[in-house]
Amino acid sequence: MKNHYIVDTNVLMRYLLKDDELQYQLVAPYFLSNGYVLVIPIHVLCKIVWLLTKSMKLKKELVLGIILSLIELDNVLVDKLLVQAGIEFMKLGGDFADGIIAYETNKYDNSYLLTFDKKAHKIAKSLQISVVTP
Repeated sequence: MKNHYIVDTNVLMRYLLKDDELQYQLVAPYFLSNGYVLVIPIHVLCKIVWLLTKSMKLKKELVLGIILSLIELDNVLVDKLLVQAGIEFMKLGGDFADGIIAYETNKYDNSYLLTFDKKAHKIAKSLQISVVTP
């Protein structure tokens, strides 16, 4: 049985950005070999998307491509339903994390997304998610 490695944000950033050659060389084998099983928590992906879009100012389409290629790696485990919810929100002009938060309403009967975020409210409604502004 293979070991599972829970990937932290800083490790994933080094792999994606290759901005520190030494650290990239240390982490790349984990991503490039099927000898490792990598678990990427949804919180880490939320941080990655935020860093890439807000801090580094990368275009949304580029970030979506990065996330999609990452989750398609054979040795990467991620909650694909949550990732798809985040991607759907991004494609509609919202934030990745807001899509994941909105998706949580599917887990409970009679549940509503409670938000002040007008854009998230509009997108959630367009996706048939029950939403309320306090």
